[in-house]
Amino acid sequence: FKEDGKIHSNLTDYVEAAKKVAAKYEVPVVDLHARSLEMVNRMGPAAAAPLDREPRPGPDFGNTAVKTKPDKTHLSAKGSEVFGKVVADELKQADPGLGRYIN
Repeated sequence: FKEDGKIHSNLTDYVEAAKKVAAKYEVPVVDLHARSLEMVNRMGPAAAAPLDREPRPGPDFGNTAVKTKPDKTHLSAKGSEVFGKVVADELKQADPGLGRYIN
């Protein structure tokens, strides 16, 4: 999240590359990037925070005061639950034939 309270993604190039590959091979696309930005921007930083995985300390290299940054890329158990549902819903729309296999 930036000062305006919105996420400014730096993943757009990767999203567009994935869409090009999907178009080339004529396979459905689940645009989780767009869906997650839409959802998390609507929630705001405070409500979205529980979806983030807790920071994990890296190697301390002899420094006992290792500081870690919040992990804004990976999900907590709550985040996995929330976005698992998003993926399931999006898969049903992207390929309706899968719907009968997804609860």
